[in-house]
Amino acid sequence: MIRIKFDTSAFVAATRVFAKALPSQFAQSINTSARAARTAFLAEARAEIGAKRGAVTKGVGAELVRASPATLTAIFKPSTKSGRFRDVGITFTAKKATGLTAATHVVTKGSKTFKRGFIFKGKAVSRIGTGRYNFKSLRMTTAAAIMSQEDEPARQTWERVAVTTLEATLPDAVNKAAAKAGFG
Repeated sequence: MIRIKFDTSAFVAATRVFAKALPSQFAQSINTSARAARTAFLAEARAEIGAKRGAVTKGVGAELVRASPATLTAIFKPSTKSGRFRDVGITFTAKKATGLTAATHVVTKGSKTFKRGFIFKGKAVSRIGTGRYNFKSLRMTTAAAIMSQEDEPARQTWERVAVTTLEATLPDAVNKAAAKAGFG
């Protein structure tokens, strides 16, 4: 009688190491994808709004909740702070003859001259009536507003970059986990 015995203890130990290493490699891959998507979103939002890099970055905030092996979810939450010109550093110039020229995405993509525009308490405003304080603050589109609209090009760029980066990094994550377990 011939007996064949297969010792599976090494294989079982390797699969345990693989199962333990895989979630951390997935989390690392998700974080890489989230950072790349955030960078692409900020670049697209800057181009769309027509603002400087610091203005959009300040308006978005740095809140990127990283993925952990337990959650496997990265969260990018743009700030919902007000997007006033002075608050986010949008440039504007006041001229007596022509009024106020301000960069505003809400009105046009670029800049527009408001005939009844001026600076009041450090904010760009436009007169809307004849009373003493009948004016409104001129605002730009914030990065949070862009992120909340699904048809915005910057939001679509964020989604596209997140998916493509994740698809590119997941095979490497599996290979690294397999190498840690001794399969590769």
